Amino acid sequence: MVSLEKNDPAVNYLRSADPVYGGDLVKWIKFINTLQLRYVVRMTGIDPSTAKYLSSEIIGKSKFGFIESPEETAWYHLDAGQVNPYYSAANSSDGGDFRISADLVTHMLTDPRIQAYATKVTEGPDEGVYMGVRNGVEKDFQTQAGHNLLSNVNIGKHDPLLIMSASESFFLRAECAARGWIGGDAKQLYENGIKASFAERNLRIEDAFEYLANSANPTGYNCKSYPEENCDPVNKVTLGVYEGGFESAIAQILTQKWIANFPNGWETWADFRRIGLPAHFPVIDNKSENSIGGPVDSMTGMMRLPFPPSLSVANREAYEQALS
Repeated sequence: MVSLEKNDPAVNYLRSADPVYGGDLVKWIKFINTLQLRYVVRMTGIDPSTAKYLSSEIIGKSKFGFIESPEETAWYHLDAGQVNPYYSAANSSDGGDFRISADLVTHMLTDPRIQAYATKVTEGPDEGVYMGVRNGVEKDFQTQAGHNLLSNVNIGKHDPLLIMSASESFFLRAECAARGWIGGDAKQLYENGIKASFAERNLRIEDAFEYLANSANPTGYNCKSYPEENCDPVNKVTLGVYEGGFESAIAQILTQKWIANFPNGWETWADFRRIGLPAHFPVIDNKSENSIGGPVDSMTGMMRLPFPPSLSVANREAYEQALS
């Protein structure tokens, strides 16, 4: 990055070989700055003092700044003939391997972005509305046959893959500001993140302003097709209007970052592992009782990926230390 900044970043070296930014080095520098901030924010639960220092260093010394606009959002553009893997998984011949999450849908019933994320149910008692699937519902003959009773993801066959968004860039800085690590207005950064998210999904700025004035909360799960799975709301966060106060601010920022990052769930998992936010419905059918390392809590969910068994043989000492 330092080498790029010292040279002329306007020179386009990689136009034909760059499926993300078409060789635009300024955008790559902004991407790297934003990626560094993502790494730093992940350190909050481990080494907050170092995270505070590094965040101020990154923001203070970044010559070209951060991803700021939807035009700078990093999308991986597929080659001709390539198929979006989310589309493939959701639309296989047997009805697909997943549906839109009930956690996400219950946060978005008053959110215009839902039309960019999900399709409406096409048959059954919930026809014509958005209805997600609860975590932990096993795919079997019965659920497979009823796949049209739930909303699918609204992802096209050749849609690009989200890597890093302008909205996430704003939410990262909003969290740093809310923690007092950097200067700036956390409320303004939060609102800019929501406005960027609406723009990234090709929605009107007027819709974003209306949403920001909204003080609704996530709903419970109320599915007519599977009433035995219905559940009261778990996340009490306010959607839209910024409330302020440290705990409320962090909850709102992380909830909105989760919504904006769809379908990139890995980043939300990283946030959940470090803070436990955003809260989600408990798992329907927890099959982890006999898993290596013990059962997984139905409310907190999986907090780490298992180490490969070979590691316990190849490097036993480090393996035991990591488990502890």
